Amino acid sequence: MSKGGGKQTTTQTQTVDPEFKQRALEVYSRAQTVADRPYTPYTGEMVAGFTPQQQQAFTQFGQAATAAQPAIGQAQELTRRVGAYQPQTVAQAMQAYTNPYEEQVVSQALSDIDRSRQMAQTQGAAQAIRAKSFGGSRQGVAEAETNRAAFDQAGRTAAQLRSAGFETAAGLGSRDIASAQQAEAQRLAAAGQLGQLGAAQQEALTQGAQGLFGAGGAQQQLDQAQLEDAYKQFAEERGYPQEQLQILQQALGMFPNPMTTTSTQRQTLGPMDVLGRIGGTGAGLISAAALF
Repeated sequence: MSKGGGKQTTTQTQTVDPEFKQRALEVYSRAQTVADRPYTPYTGEMVAGFTPQQQQAFTQFGQAATAAQPAIGQAQELTRRVGAYQPQTVAQAMQAYTNPYEEQVVSQALSDIDRSRQMAQTQGAAQAIRAKSFGGSRQGVAEAETNRAAFDQAGRTAAQLRSAGFETAAGLGSRDIASAQQAEAQRLAAAGQLGQLGAAQQEALTQGAQGLFGAGGAQQQLDQAQLEDAYKQFAEERGYPQEQLQILQQALGMFPNPMTTTSTQRQTLGPMDVLGRIGGTGAGLISAAALF
C-alpha cells in the first residue's frame, strides 16, 4: 500500500500451451478407446496333456506290475511240490519188482527141477525092472540119491534166483528213487527258471515303458513350449495398445514448458495521491472530478 492510501495488486494467470493441450487431448482420446475395449479372454490351451507314448507307457507300467505273477505262481507251486516230496525207501521201491520173481521165475524153476527128478526116478525104475531088481535096496538108494541131488539143485536154484531177483528189484527200485529225485530236482530248477523269466519279463516291460514315457515326455515339453509361446503372442497382442499409450504418455512428459505463467499488476490510488496529482489548477480539479 502507498503513502497516499492506495494499493497495488499482482495477478498471475497460468495457461496451457495450445500444442501441448492438443496432444494431451489426443492421448486422452486414445486412453479412452483403450479403456473402453472389452476384456478378451484367452481361449487356447495352457497345459500340454499326456502324449500317446505316455499313455501307452502307463498301460505298459500296469502290465509290468503283474507280468511276473503267473510265472512266480507256477514257480511257487513247483517249489511247494518239491518241498513236500518224500522219497521212497529201497525196500518200498523193491515191492513193485519182487513178487513177479517169486511167483513166476522161482516157481517155474522149481517145477522144472521136480519134473526132472520124477523123470530120473522113472528111468531108474525102468532100469531096475530090466535088471530084475525092482523094489530092492539098490533101487531105493538110487531114488534117494536122485531126490537128494534134485533137492540140492532146487535149493541152489531158488537161492540164486531169489538173490538175483533181490538184486534186480533193488536196482530197479533204486533207479526209480533216483529218477524221482532227479525229476524233483528238475522241477526245482524249472521253478527257479520260471521265477527268473517272470522277473526278466517284468524288467523288460518296465524298461520299455520307461523309454516310451521318456520319449513322450520330450514331446510333451515341446507341446508345452508351443502352448506357452502361443499365449505369449496373445498377451503381447492384447497388451500392444497399452504399450503404445504408455509411449505417448512418456512423450507428453518430455514436452518443454507446457504451462505459461502471465503476471498482471494493478494499482489503486488513494485520496491523497489524487489530490497530489491534481495540484491547484482548474484542469486538475476537472481531472479529480473525473477520477472520483
